[in-house]
Amino acid sequence: MKIVVCCPSCCRRVLDKITPTSGVIRLKCPHCGRIVLLDLSLRGEVRYRAAVR
Repeated sequence: MKIVVCCPSCCRRVLDKITPTSGVIRLKCPHCGRIVLLDLSLRGEVRYRAAVR
């Protein structure tokens, strides 16, 4: 299953998660230029992820 990870600041697509990766990463959004922390685990509240089939 492919999971779309969006920037929590501008809500635009940042990356697609296709492997069972978990953890927190820090990256710079190419759209708004802000440095954001993204939690890649599937636990907890889902705010900025959408499952695509």
